[in-house]
Amino acid sequence: MGITNCNAYFVALYNKNGEGNTWTGSVKKHLNYPSMFLIGSNFWNKILPNDIDFYTFEQIYHDALVELNLNEHINTLINKIIKD
Repeated sequence: MGITNCNAYFVALYNKNGEGNTWTGSVKKHLNYPSMFLIGSNFWNKILPNDIDFYTFEQIYHDALVELNLNEHINTLINKIIKD
């Protein structure tokens, strides 16, 4: 790509196998696992500011969802779609 001093990663925002568990998927056959993978908390810890770790981010995210009442909004949209 002509870019020096950079790394390419396969990224998943969450670990579908559960945080802390070994990620499974066919992509592992094609890339160097685990060095080219950022899965779940490893991804978030890579991109978040140094003073915010994954678990702090989880709490901030949760609090924002509660404040926005997002679950109720999603349920309202789903129920509207089902009725239409």
